Amino acid sequence: MGKKIYFLSLYVLLSVGCMSQFAFPAVGGRAGAMGGVSVALTDFWSAVDNVAALQDVGGPAVGAALKQTFMMDRLSYKTVAFSVPVSKVGAFAMRYTHFGKAIYSEQRLSAAYSQRLGSHVAVGAELCYLYCGTNDIYYNNYHRITFAVASQMYITPDFTIGFHVFNPFAVALNANYNLPIPSVVRLGMAYSITPDLMASVELEKNIYMRCSIRSGLEYIFLNSFYARLGFSTAPLIYTFGVGVERGRWSADIGTQVHNALGVSPMLSLMYSI
Repeated sequence: MGKKIYFLSLYVLLSVGCMSQFAFPAVGGRAGAMGGVSVALTDFWSAVDNVAALQDVGGPAVGAALKQTFMMDRLSYKTVAFSVPVSKVGAFAMRYTHFGKAIYSEQRLSAAYSQRLGSHVAVGAELCYLYCGTNDIYYNNYHRITFAVASQMYITPDFTIGFHVFNPFAVALNANYNLPIPSVVRLGMAYSITPDLMASVELEKNIYMRCSIRSGLEYIFLNSFYARLGFSTAPLIYTFGVGVERGRWSADIGTQVHNALGVSPMLSLMYSI
């Protein structure tokens, strides 16, 4: 009965376009509270999603994040990551994400590098090891390697454009290509309307799904507290959350609300070393 409930839930997720194999959602409570935007943001967790942003993280940092899709432990995403800038060389990072439980899981281990090209452009690349499998001996487990490329363009100090492509050559899980890994393209922009208010808009196209539009707002108050809200389409999801920075620490909480399937909370913590 447990397996039937789980695979029914997985079918529902696939049918509404909430996920696909290895199409991991944006990481962190900040992105989760802002409709899922991340490609044009410039913080630690946006650098996990768009490695070109690593140049703006600052010093070495580590972080952990959790997303529990529709409050179901079996549909949870867990991520740990760290970044290390190297003067005059660039910035390096590693990230590990785990989805699901032993009955079915997807895992992603990545090594990333980014470099500034002048004062207005940063580029990055990410090598990704992917695993997909179950604890059932009657089903195969799969291991694949692919990559992602990314860029950020700093048009003005207040206006940033971001671009990211995951799995550009459409590497599949098996040689017959009947178990695809999606290619995902994201393009977005972030604009600081005032020193305390920032808006971001992003388009995401998974080659197997409809284009998703995402948008979010972030307001800073009392210098270290953040209030955020947003939405995304395909499917329609409303989001909101808060964040705080204290010294070397930052914590972000986001909540995504689907009208039919319910609430997906997100939490992330980051520490600057």
